[in-house]
Amino acid sequence: MIARGVGADVELLNNQIRIIRHKGLGHLLHHGLRGDKDIAISAITSVQFKPAGLLTRGYIQFAFAGAQESKGGVVQAARDENSVVFVKNRQDEFIAIKNELDKRRGGLQETVNAAEEITRFADLRDKGIITAAEFEAKKQQLLGL
Repeated sequence: MIARGVGADVELLNNQIRIIRHKGLGHLLHHGLRGDKDIAISAITSVQFKPAGLLTRGYIQFAFAGAQESKGGVVQAARDENSVVFVKNRQDEFIAIKNELDKRRGGLQETVNAAEEITRFADLRDKGIITAAEFEAKKQQLLGL
């Protein structure tokens, strides 16, 4: 899945997103010699999305631990290496990527929550509060088996 932006595109791959910088002198002025950037979906802590207006551009911005994302709206987003600016007629492509990314990130959170619950129940089993059979039944339930 790919969304074509102004100066860069966003490609959603299996386990990561790729920001693909356009080539050319105009893009060199905004982003310097930055190349393409891959960000693991599991590392993304938030996705900021500002829709394009009638006269303004929108942007999508990916935040992750250790990132220094801009906080100044579309003007600074245009220079931020973790953001991609888009025009109104391309907005649906970016909405589709954001929705799919939210779905995948939600699935990752559910997996983390299940793992935490299994660890909690293993502790209860180890303390003798629940039986090994009760632990196994709960683990199967949490794993959806």
